[in-house]
Amino acid sequence: MTRVAVNRLHWPVTVLGPGRRVGIWFQGCSIECPGCVSRDTWAAPGPGDYTPVGDLVARIDALTNGGADGPVDGVTVTGGEPFEQAEALEALLPALREWLDSRGASSADLLVYTGYDEAAARRLGPGAFALADAVIAGPFRVAEPPAQWWGSGNQRLIVRDERVADRYEAALRSTRPEVQVSVENGRVFIIGIPPRRALAEFESRLAGSGVRLGGVSWRP
Repeated sequence: MTRVAVNRLHWPVTVLGPGRRVGIWFQGCSIECPGCVSRDTWAAPGPGDYTPVGDLVARIDALTNGGADGPVDGVTVTGGEPFEQAEALEALLPALREWLDSRGASSADLLVYTGYDEAAARRLGPGAFALADAVIAGPFRVAEPPAQWWGSGNQRLIVRDERVADRYEAALRSTRPEVQVSVENGRVFIIGIPPRRALAEFESRLAGSGVRLGGVSWRP
């Protein structure tokens, strides 16, 4: 039974790909790009981080209320580094496709983020790469300006499935970089691609309202 190490799930995510999406954050990343906003996903997975692929899909189904909470336009897999769990990713993507089809979302797409460039990602997980509808590839570089769905301009969007190419092109023309703020079980999550210095400003505004953050994912 294939297991995947996951840090967290979010629904609905509207800032990491077109439409309303399920977001899956893998646990573990050895790339450790300076300035990464998800440092909490870097540590190597522990035993409690692993979930069988089938159980993870069941959790996603429950999170979306079986699709009753509105349309699912896609799933975004990020992290952490998905291609450092290439075997698990290769098992997860078809399971997600089957789940989407079962919920009447056959037109939904599967987007995977990786900090590896395209050649390295294909080498690490050729099967997983082939199963993704789209991949955003490349290391985060803090000196490069962010774009809609990727953190630095050197990163590339590779749309593998022409079936979804028009949707991506239309969404890129009509959207701008945004973030979501979600409060879950006393924790504040900022989802998306924040503009430079936005996180410090966000923390300052919270402090001005009497809310002080403890540990944050974007600082060592």
